[in-house]
Amino acid sequence: MSPMALATYVMVSLFAVSYILFFIVVTIGGFFDLKKLIRCIKVDQIDLLDDNCESGKEEAPPPR
Repeated sequence: MSPMALATYVMVSLFAVSYILFFIVVTIGGFFDLKKLIRCIKVDQIDLLDDNCESGKEEAPPPR
């Protein structure tokens, strides 16, 4: 095997392993965030008087 082929094999293998590790870390973090979101949704109280109006706020500037 030539040195260039060996270097290519090593680099591709390292990229593949790092991609898999990154995927696992992001997936685990997403599950933790989803668990926290569901827990917060269960705990939050619904305000029946909320009419979804933002009083006292300035209006957004017009789009350019």
